This record gives sequence, structure tokens and C-alpha cells, in this order.
Amino acid sequence: ESESMESSRSRKRTRQELDSAGDPPPEREVVARGGASPPWRDDDRDGHYVFDLGENLTRRYKILSKMGEGTFGRVLECWDRETREYVAIKVVRSIRKYRDAAMIEIDVLNRLAENERYRSLCVQIQRWFDYRNHICIVFEKLGPSLYDFLKRNRYQPFPVELVREFGRQLLESVACV
Repeated sequence: ESESMESSRSRKRTRQELDSAGDPPPEREVVARGGASPPWRDDDRDGHYVFDLGENLTRRYKILSKMGEGTFGRVLECWDRETREYVAIKVVRSIRKYRDAAMIEIDVLNRLAENERYRSLCVQIQRWFDYRNHICIVFEKLGPSLYDFLKRNRYQPFPVELVREFGRQLLESVACV
């Protein structure tokens, strides 16, 4: 069982191996918690969802770590109990303009996902839901950002071949939109 979780974690893209999220949640913990969501609590002053590591984001997702934060919200690494895979969930701030922008983003991502040509070039949305006034967008979990990768390598320059590959992928992705 643990092997299937590990293989689902590392099968996405090789760059994901650089990300260390720790071990998947033990099955006994999932059963013990029963998948119940935590009690309602207020957002922080900026409209971000306040969470604790290990808590449930709906019955389906268990929060493992915070992967990042930006203007629109936070990205959480979660364990999907249904698919038994690691996912990245963007939890959008509970402010109207960000919620509206998230709905536009969902529309664009769904349109891109419908086109076979672009599926391998852009991150894939798996689903979305509204949780406690936060739009939550579930993505496949890929790996660290270029910035995180650079930081982990102590800001050493990338080899020219890798820069070429980044450029090629970027241009192909821009051609999608």
C-alpha cells in the first residue's frame, strides 16, 4: 500500500523528486480522524484561510504542508484520500475580487485541459470547490518552482542546456494562450 502511494507521488515529473514533503499520512490516522473538517474559525486579517498542518480540508483532503503564498492565496500540499495521490490546492483569499479572478482562472484552465495539444504543457486542474468562502483549486502536484530550485542550489547558474529546455517549454506554453 505504501509502495503505491510512493509510486503515485513520484510518477508525475522527475523534478518532483527535488521536493521533500515527507511520508504520506498513515492510514490509521486517516481512519482515526474520520475525515471531519475542523471547527469554523475566522480568516486572518488578509482573508487567508487559517489552517493547521494535519487538519482536513473537506473530508477528502488532508493538509500536509504550505507550499507557497501569493497575492491571491496560499498553495497547500494535500493528500487526496480518494485518488491516493499528493495534490497542490490553491486556497484563494475570501475577498470578492480574488474569488472572481479565481473563477476566471478555473474557466481558462478548464478550456486548456479540453485541448489535447496543451495538456502536457500546462499544469492540470483536477477539480475545484468552494470551502468556507474560499475557492479551492486542486492541481496535480508537480514540484518546486524555479526560484525554489535555484535557492536550494545556492543560486548557482543553470547549465545552458537546461536554460534552453526552460525556454522551449515556456514558449510552447505561451503558444497555448
